[in-house]
Amino acid sequence: MAQRILVILGHPSADSLSAALAQSYKEGAQAAGAQVRLLDLGALAFDPIL
Repeated sequence: MAQRILVILGHPSADSLSAALAQSYKEGAQAAGAQVRLLDLGALAFDPIL
């Protein structure tokens, strides 16, 4: 069974260093045989002011 990894990106900017690192980590883990999901919190549509 392959390793399952969830990468959580919390930076709101898609062109940030954090986003590049998250994408690089995802690609590296997939190349090593892991099952990877990337959760980009900045891309979610929600209103933080309740």
